[in-house]
Amino acid sequence: MVEIVENYKNYVPPEFVRGSMERLLGSLTPEHVGGLESIVLTNSGAVGRGKTHRIRGRKYRRNTCHGFYHSATLSERAWIEIIVDTTVVPLPRALLLTNAVPDFLLAQTLYHEVGHHLDATVGSASRTGEAAAEDWRRRLTRIHMRRRYWYLFPLLVVLRFAVRLFGPAIERQVDETRRPVG
Repeated sequence: MVEIVENYKNYVPPEFVRGSMERLLGSLTPEHVGGLESIVLTNSGAVGRGKTHRIRGRKYRRNTCHGFYHSATLSERAWIEIIVDTTVVPLPRALLLTNAVPDFLLAQTLYHEVGHHLDATVGSASRTGEAAAEDWRRRLTRIHMRRRYWYLFPLLVVLRFAVRLFGPAIERQVDETRRPVG
């Protein structure tokens, strides 16, 4: 399994971060993470200042990004850096009753960066670069959520049906209350 390293500077991460990372990595096969040395969990203060290389024609401030994929070189294996304080938003306690919400939030960044690794090592069905990483992110997130949280899918189907059924009626009711009197 890939090693998880925590390297924070003046920051204490939420309790669920390490456990979510372990679950997310546990859903990946050895083929997905082959060649990865570690996942480094850090914060924006430890990343420092500066800008990224061009992504879709634009440079971004490093300390506002969610994560980075560091490809393999002659002297070291590939590794992934996750910026926890920009990735994780404060969650109400009710959403922490199940691990599904924290896992889903962290999966968006971790699996995107793993997607860059897979694009570099295996390839992708879509274009290379960000498009490939997003394609892999969607696939890996779907695999993880279906494997770990299969029991939530019937609830999502019922909620989607309820929104389609009652959504227009609720919107009409809200519009009527906003209508000026007179």
